[in-house]
Amino acid sequence: MWRDRAILFAVCCLLWLPLLVERPLWHPDEPRFALLTRGMLETGEYVAPTKMGEVYSSKPLLHLWATAFFSWLLGAVDEIALRIPSFLAGLGGVLVTHALGAALFGARAGLLAALVLATDVRYLTQAQWSSTDILLCLFMTAALACFYAGYRTRNGRWYLLMHACCALGTLTKGPVGFVLPGLVILVFLIAARDLREIARLRLVEGAVILALFVGPWLALYARRAGGGDTWTLLVTENIQRYLHAWNNEHPWHYYLWRFPLDFLPWTIVLPAAVWYSRGRVDARDRIFLAIWFVVIFIFYSATRGKRGVYILPIHPPAALLVGWFWDRADTTSWPAARRWLNGARWALGGGFAVLGAALAWQAPRLIEGLEGAERAALAVWALLTSAAGIAIILQPPKRTIALTALTVAVLSAGLAHGVAASGQREEFTRFAAEVARSVPEEAPLATVTHAEELAFYAERAPVAELRPGKLMRRWLETPGTIYMILDEKCMDDLETRPEQPWEILAEQRVRREIYRVVVRRSPERN
Repeated sequence: MWRDRAILFAVCCLLWLPLLVERPLWHPDEPRFALLTRGMLETGEYVAPTKMGEVYSSKPLLHLWATAFFSWLLGAVDEIALRIPSFLAGLGGVLVTHALGAALFGARAGLLAALVLATDVRYLTQAQWSSTDILLCLFMTAALACFYAGYRTRNGRWYLLMHACCALGTLTKGPVGFVLPGLVILVFLIAARDLREIARLRLVEGAVILALFVGPWLALYARRAGGGDTWTLLVTENIQRYLHAWNNEHPWHYYLWRFPLDFLPWTIVLPAAVWYSRGRVDARDRIFLAIWFVVIFIFYSATRGKRGVYILPIHPPAALLVGWFWDRADTTSWPAARRWLNGARWALGGGFAVLGAALAWQAPRLIEGLEGAERAALAVWALLTSAAGIAIILQPPKRTIALTALTVAVLSAGLAHGVAASGQREEFTRFAAEVARSVPEEAPLATVTHAEELAFYAERAPVAELRPGKLMRRWLETPGTIYMILDEKCMDDLETRPEQPWEILAEQRVRREIYRVVVRRSPERN
């Protein structure tokens, strides 16, 4: 087991670290967390931090406490410090999936399932991105794994660990941290006709654990933030957002196509894994994994507010089934299943070979700012991806998952090289220097909603977000001298207001868009 864990740690480092280190902040979550983390460290306010003068009331603070801790440990609020919690949470989810898979299906199946999870598109992306969702996925996966360990062994201590994981999930993203695992467990016990187990779940101790984990912070938050922000935190951001979403609205069938894309490249194997698990996987284990997947899928499909990352907790059970299927089909005499494996091997290898060739041809056009040597190096990385894809085709199925992990690692390293060579970070740095030079340290600064990272790199704390229309007009009615970071749409809005005495202080292209530092001086200074 320790050997397998060491392998998984090394694989996750190869897969995730290159882009985690090289990539600038991603909008929208990372700039917001960066500004909040910096504000927490500068003000010492770790209970009810503020952003743009308003108390942060979107989510509980476990993720922000983690980013603040690593920023303090490393001596700077930067991309690495912000993403280490997500990397560790992703690694934790992989290790929990490995342990559960080994317990249910054997050591090799557990290792394969963990590698499948580490290499699926959505999971590896979230492990490199500072967000709350990968932490919630870890705690939800751990909670359900602990429940099932306790259920199978009749050891009540696992249930105490389950409650602790639910409490940590609640501190990460609110009541969904215990509601969703609880719903999965309830539906499973109903399906298993074993509702008597509810009496053995140690729910009283669980309520105490939840109160001890969440209660002290919530009481301090309510005292400092007040009733309005506490209501927003508990009700608006949870119940009202679920029932009446106000952003990211999609139809009920959104996840029917979103999940297959997010679970690539293993989507092609999952249907066979589900089909062949009938009668071959212990009925109780199969029901548990199916209910884990289906309940969370339906729960998030029922609300209009949908993002692919919301259903990240269904990736572990899907990976477990794929790992089981690959292990059994490769080691037993299932002719039809082996044909499926060979088809998947050709599809995976051929897909990577074509992808590598396409990147070698198109990447220099897609990534601006690459010089001759950098283009050649990127082409080499792309061709290595193609070579790894061909190796997948040539090798037997038992090596396919390991070779796929190696191929994704090569692709990740190549993309990291391309990002570094493209000068994205230098674009941010140059523009940040212009902002720092143009905007006095204590002057009020507003930014367009998708440019908070520009203010972060300039070490300025924006006091308002701008969009064309009402928000722009309201900010322009502010008396005195004001500074703005504007995109082209907001500039067009500003140019329709000739009565406003504004001046462009700096202008630069960042991420294929023109941004400008603009000052609207007070009438007294004109």
